[in-house]
Amino acid sequence: MLAAAVLVVVAVGALSGCRDDEGATGAAADPSPRPTLLVNDDPGGFFEAIVSGATGLNAQGCVTIGDRLLVAPEGSRVDDDAETVRLTGYAPFTLGDGVELVGGQEDLPVEDAHPEDVACSEAGVDTLRVAVVGPGR
Repeated sequence: MLAAAVLVVVAVGALSGCRDDEGATGAAADPSPRPTLLVNDDPGGFFEAIVSGATGLNAQGCVTIGDRLLVAPEGSRVDDDAETVRLTGYAPFTLGDGVELVGGQEDLPVEDAHPEDVACSEAGVDTLRVAVVGPGR
């Protein structure tokens, strides 16, 4: 009986330090998880149109521009602050900023997409809406 009492006290003590934003007990969350930035691994040709819109994150934590997944040029990254995005050849911007970039928009069938790209989409979709951005000049 004493062993069961000790187990309950240890379990309650272990959970008491973990709270989410609502104050409920649960697993500790990383306060600022780094967003996922999809990077184009094909440095070949890209569109030469203007891609513009507000940047943000979708429900899967992936960087977007407007309603499309942002596919950035090689060498691009999200800073440790989880808010500043650095695209190769462009001035850094903060998530939420409106931007104007060189690239193009594409509707990509899921079967043609990389697994990372599919992980950034909603479950059950058969087409990914992406904005592919080339390096700035």
